[in-house]
Amino acid sequence: MSTTFEPARTNYPNTSLDALKLNTKEVSRPPIRSNKIIQFHKVQKKNKQAVASFMSKTIKDSFDAEMLSLIESYNTVRLTSAIRNSFSNENSLSIKDTNSSLQEFDFNTTNLFDKTVNTKVFVKGGSHNGYAILHVPAFVPVNELNIPDEATNFKISARLISLSDFTFSNELNAYVPVNIDAHGQFGSFHTTMLPVLRMQTQPITTQICINKCKPLESGVGTVLVVAVKFYNYNQGKFVHISDSGTMKIMKVF
Repeated sequence: MSTTFEPARTNYPNTSLDALKLNTKEVSRPPIRSNKIIQFHKVQKKNKQAVASFMSKTIKDSFDAEMLSLIESYNTVRLTSAIRNSFSNENSLSIKDTNSSLQEFDFNTTNLFDKTVNTKVFVKGGSHNGYAILHVPAFVPVNELNIPDEATNFKISARLISLSDFTFSNELNAYVPVNIDAHGQFGSFHTTMLPVLRMQTQPITTQICINKCKPLESGVGTVLVVAVKFYNYNQGKFVHISDSGTMKIMKVF
């Protein structure tokens, strides 16, 4: 279950924003300016379906291997359709228009997020475009997670991904990106390896940012994806259990 919130100013022991920033990884991708991509923008993006497909692929390309393993077959088609059906302006296409349809979007309908995670996950936009705040209150894993029998540990991970708006160019007869330099950048967060116990976890509050934590310019939206991944510890190694985790879009900003 997820909801928006106004984060309280309570200082939790050992879980301050500064402390949790150690687990936050900001990634800035180089500008996407190859001739192939530029031609793709100018020539093929003549319809909203193509733009939606490009946005869907950009979201998927930001995921690491473990997150990709949580996605079920044909999910990209379903995500593309949800984006495409949400565009309301023929001349300007923005991921921000999709908030109502993409919020709560599950990447695996077999392992739905709300069926796997019973504790609340709170999200809120930051003070600038390109920032998001994630808060998970303290919870008891064995009571609040649908844990596979073989799991000994779990992680909570998040991605904040930037997506450029697209406007229609009469001259090119195509949709073109408003800010291609910012498109496809992402910021990451992950907890440490947490044990599956009957003891309460520490609350988590963290800020995720992209673009080297500089505010994004106008014409760019962001998508926040949160995943819960399970692991089995055996012979000194943590092995990811790919068929039991869950992941969904928490918010579009």
